[in-house]
Amino acid sequence: MAISNFIGGVLVVIVGFMMYKNMIIAFSRPFMMPVSEPVEQHLLGQKVQFELVWATTLARSIRIKAGYLMLELLISFPLLILSLISGIYLVTSALLFLNAAYFVGFGNLDFTLERHKKYAGSLKLVPVIGVLFILPLATAASTVSVVKKLGLKQ
Repeated sequence: MAISNFIGGVLVVIVGFMMYKNMIIAFSRPFMMPVSEPVEQHLLGQKVQFELVWATTLARSIRIKAGYLMLELLISFPLLILSLISGIYLVTSALLFLNAAYFVGFGNLDFTLERHKKYAGSLKLVPVIGVLFILPLATAASTVSVVKKLGLKQ
């Protein structure tokens, strides 16, 4: 009984942290768009034409992050269970870190993708490994990456 309570408590904490991380990215979108735009303008050498509509931006962010939270949980739970096996936890820890970094990276890339791609188009441009730095730095880095990937810089 004590072991199941402990494992259940750990799972609740882990899911809580995953949800918190995703909520921070989703709700910071209206504040990170102004960070992303000047970087893109500098790279392109021209004014970026984009009107920030908070409700639309927030709705898109919540839609993307909710879907990716479910996918992240689907990948993380089997890894968490495997991490209980002695010796395998080193590999599963690294995979859990890469999994979290991947989804954080995508959340930051979408700050720039929103100006150029619709919802479905953004989902096709997910990076292989996400960026895991402080939020403004990750937003600036993802803007550079997306501008290059879209071939916008002349």
